[in-house]
Amino acid sequence: MTAAAARFWQSGERWRDIARASRYLSQILIPASVIFILFSQADPPTMAAFLLATIVYGVLAWKFPSIVFAYGALGASVGTVLFGLRVFETSPQWYATVGAILALAYILISQFVKRTKADENIIESYVKAFNTTGFILIGLAAIDGLILTFNTTTFWAGVIALGISSLDLAICAYLFKHSRYTFLASGLAIVPFTLAIGRWLNDAQTIQALTWVTVAWGALALTYIALAALLQKADTHARWLYAWAHVLIPLALFFTFFDYLSTEIHRLLFHWESVFQDTWSLSFYKTAENTHRFLPYQPGFLLAWARASSSGLLDFYCPYSQPSHGMELNFRAHGLEPLSQVSP
Repeated sequence: MTAAAARFWQSGERWRDIARASRYLSQILIPASVIFILFSQADPPTMAAFLLATIVYGVLAWKFPSIVFAYGALGASVGTVLFGLRVFETSPQWYATVGAILALAYILISQFVKRTKADENIIESYVKAFNTTGFILIGLAAIDGLILTFNTTTFWAGVIALGISSLDLAICAYLFKHSRYTFLASGLAIVPFTLAIGRWLNDAQTIQALTWVTVAWGALALTYIALAALLQKADTHARWLYAWAHVLIPLALFFTFFDYLSTEIHRLLFHWESVFQDTWSLSFYKTAENTHRFLPYQPGFLLAWARASSSGLLDFYCPYSQPSHGMELNFRAHGLEPLSQVSP
C-alpha cells in the first residue's frame, strides 16, 4: 500500500485520490499490526513486524515528508533492535551498550541526511529527529550503565556502556562544534575511568587502593590538560577540559590526605590493641551473698564471657596472652552483676 501510494502520488492529479487512500490505509495498518503482534509473545515475528514498520515509515517519510513519519521510523527501528537482541538471546546487561552504539549510528546518519537535496525545512526536522533520538538513547545508556555497576556480575558491562556514552558525546562535540558536549563527555568519562581503576585495584588487593585511585585521577587530569593544550584554537572546548582537570586535582589531594589519615588511625589503633593484649585488668563482681569475686580479662579481645547453662551455672572463661596458659573460672552465682573495672 505504501509503494502504491508513492507511485500514484507522482502519476498525476487524477491518481491523487487513490494515492491518498493508500497512504491513509498504510498509516492505519502499520500501528495496528505492530500492536496486535506484540500480544503473540513471540520475539521473531515481533522483530519482523517492527522491521517492516521501520521500512514503511521510512518510505512514507521520504515520499510524504512529515516529522511524524520520521519519529515513527526511528521508534520502530529501536523496537527492531530490541527484539533482535531477544531473538539472539543477548543478555540484558548488554542492552545499554547496544543502545549507546545505536545512538552513535543515528547521529552519524543524521550527518548524511543533512547533505541530501530536499526541502531545507524538512531535512532540518529529520536531522533534529535523528539527533534527538540519539541523545535520548545516550542518556538511557548512561543511566542503565551506572545502575549495572552496582552489581558485581554486570559491572564491566556497565563500565563499557558508560565509556561508549562518553565517546558518543565526544563525537557530538566534534560534529556539532558545541562546547557543552565537551563538558558532558569529559565529565562522564571520569565515572567509568574511576570505576574501572577501583575494580582492578580491588581485584588485585592493592594496599591503599584509594591513594592509587587519586594517582589515576592525577594522570587523567594531565591528559585533559594535554588535550586542552592541543585544542588551543578551539578555546571553548579547551576551557571545559581545563575546568575538569582543576576539579580532579583538588579531589585527588583531598582523598590522598583522607587515605593517609585513615591509614594512620588504623595503625595507631592496631598498635594500642597489641599493647593491651598483655595488659590485665581486674573486674569486681558482686554475687547474691555480697561476696566479691575477681575476674581478669583482656581489653580489646575476647573479654570475659558468660554462658548460662540449664543447671543455672554461669561459666566464665578468660584467656591469657598465651593460649597455653588459658584459664577457666567456674563458680555458682545468682544475680551476678559487674561493679567496676580497675586497671592494674
